[in-house]
Amino acid sequence: MFDEVRIVSDIMGDYPGQWGVVGTWALPLFRKQDPWSHPTMETRRPEVDIAILRHDQHLLYTYLHDLDGWDLHYKQGNRSIPWHNEHLEIPICELRAEALLGHAPGFNIQIQDTDPDETKWLYRKNARVSLALDHLFLTNELGIPFMTPEVVLLHATENSYFWMTWDHYFSGYDPDRKRKSWLITALKWTDPDHPWLEDLIK
Repeated sequence: MFDEVRIVSDIMGDYPGQWGVVGTWALPLFRKQDPWSHPTMETRRPEVDIAILRHDQHLLYTYLHDLDGWDLHYKQGNRSIPWHNEHLEIPICELRAEALLGHAPGFNIQIQDTDPDETKWLYRKNARVSLALDHLFLTNELGIPFMTPEVVLLHATENSYFWMTWDHYFSGYDPDRKRKSWLITALKWTDPDHPWLEDLIK
């Protein structure tokens, strides 16, 4: 279970900065369920996405460079540009790590922003939405860090997950009041007409 995620977690195991799994794999890690473990779903298993903090980007470069065999590119518009440890400013927020010898799967890296004091995570689309950095990532029983679910869900509202309801994501799980309240406030500030609000406020 979580084989792809375990591989990336092993690669990142000695990384000195904060990091965690985000995107498609983050909620399954939180819920302790691998939705792609059934044989009929094996061909649909997604790549792994992780997140790091912008002020740690040079730690990441040095770390992967010292491991040898890793090629790093950043996305700028529709272009993929080799990254040679120059400082990446906003709006650049996506990296791709590829194993040159094919010895490990490639993975995507999201760069997350913080306040000037580097104590709070800031939502790139609305800096009013923030979270203390020590609450941004959780760690499961396997020792794999992942982004806290309310922030993952906020990011999910940016794309094609619009049609899915809160119950779809959290079937069988009753989110605590603090997580739910944070997401309600964040959506009211960023997307007050989002259909999840009705489910969350029930």
